[in-house]
Amino acid sequence: LLHINSNDALVEGNQVLNNGDDGISLFDSHRNTIRNNMIQGNRSGIRLRVGSSDNVISGNEIGSSLTYGVYLYQGSDPPTSGDGRPRRNTFIGNIIHDSGSDAIKLTDADDNTFSGNIFANNDSIVFQRGLGNRFTANTLPSTAVLFTLGDLTFASITYISDQASIAVQVDRYSTIVFDDTGGRVFDLGSPGKATTITPSGSALMLGQADIGTIPSLITTRDFRITITDQSVLVRPVTWQTSGDLIKEWTTQAAFATQGVTYTVGDLAADTTYMVEKNGATLMILTSDASGHVSFDDIAGTTDLVAYTMQPITS
Repeated sequence: LLHINSNDALVEGNQVLNNGDDGISLFDSHRNTIRNNMIQGNRSGIRLRVGSSDNVISGNEIGSSLTYGVYLYQGSDPPTSGDGRPRRNTFIGNIIHDSGSDAIKLTDADDNTFSGNIFANNDSIVFQRGLGNRFTANTLPSTAVLFTLGDLTFASITYISDQASIAVQVDRYSTIVFDDTGGRVFDLGSPGKATTITPSGSALMLGQADIGTIPSLITTRDFRITITDQSVLVRPVTWQTSGDLIKEWTTQAAFATQGVTYTVGDLAADTTYMVEKNGATLMILTSDASGHVSFDDIAGTTDLVAYTMQPITS
């Protein structure tokens, strides 16, 4: 237990096994490094509360916790400063597995980052009443769901990036934002909501009105859009990753003369493709050795424009 301003400490290389309470606990403590520990069979693996902030938790194995692998919450004790919400903690490169309840339970905590962690034999990650928490480039089982939850007094927002695919669920008070600085397009299936592209990247904001009340799988496509001005909306319609590898999408430009660069992946290598625009042939392209093509086009309208790419067969 690091308790009340136990700050700037290093907790490293320990085996923390079968405690009736937490494996490692931080209470109102800051700027600590918790790394390369074996944390197994405890009530919860690592717990942060009462305003613990700016801690880095990395390279730990957190397994077989009776409740939560990682647990962040505000708590009822008065903090020495601030409002008691854990903030700006970074969890990177940990292995979290076989938790009895949620792999992560975060309640009343903000601006925390979970990056490059591996989750196994866990089905739920819960962010509740939190703002600005980020989940990026983690490895998840196919059954896992990330929940973002709020209430009448608190609208939660979670940010997700660099996830090939992830199932998410929100309540009516909450929002999830997918973003990508490289302008990749997100696909939530039919009918789906368009990704907004700006010169600084791409984003897809989802609430319950967009994805309903059950888990929805969001896929980051190998499909990058680049523009230099204002914004454009792009929505995948068909994105085959086997068979003919046909690609279809719609684009809605902000102004008729807007130029857009499309970089399309998940194609067969060194293969000739026909690009159609609103049903008419636009150009013929050959994919490179990695199965990508890139081309520029001007929308010519602010209405929806439909694009199709399909291989040319002899």
